[in-house]
Amino acid sequence: MELAVVHEPPLVGLLPDADEQRSMMESNRDAPRATGTAEAMGILAEGMTAPGPGEPPTRRHDGDWLVGYPDTEPEPPSPELLEVLDRLGAFQPAFLERVLVPFSVHRPDLRVLRVLVERLVSAAGIDSRKFLPCRTTAALAMSLGLPLTEFPGGHLRPVERPRQFAEALIALFDAHRGQA
Repeated sequence: MELAVVHEPPLVGLLPDADEQRSMMESNRDAPRATGTAEAMGILAEGMTAPGPGEPPTRRHDGDWLVGYPDTEPEPPSPELLEVLDRLGAFQPAFLERVLVPFSVHRPDLRVLRVLVERLVSAAGIDSRKFLPCRTTAALAMSLGLPLTEFPGGHLRPVERPRQFAEALIALFDAHRGQA
């Protein structure tokens, strides 16, 4: 059976403070032209990392990646990754103006997702706790009756901690294969 790991989906429409989060996202739509891309990305980063209420319920998948994790550092980026990130930077204005709001305020059809619930893992990075990406992931998990599975890192940790993230992801797939 196939498995989809949904890592920190930006589904702000599922949150109790959805209107406030949508407003924050919308404030970034015109910001690149008005104040510049760097300031707009700063506003977005501030909104994404503002602490939310409470601690989401979590479950760590079988594995021991957490042992010693707090003492680890992000991996240095490869030259290839730096080149890709540099090229992606050119698309930030278009992302803020045209993609961010429709992408993040979309409300998925939960009835359809409930049919697929056995194939879904709602996942967030441990370093995202209390922040918007984890809050949206927890809201999706709770809406579908799924546990929230934690992974190493935070929102961008598949990029910043690729080995740790990959090892945890492989362990999750192995555990799921063992249950199938």
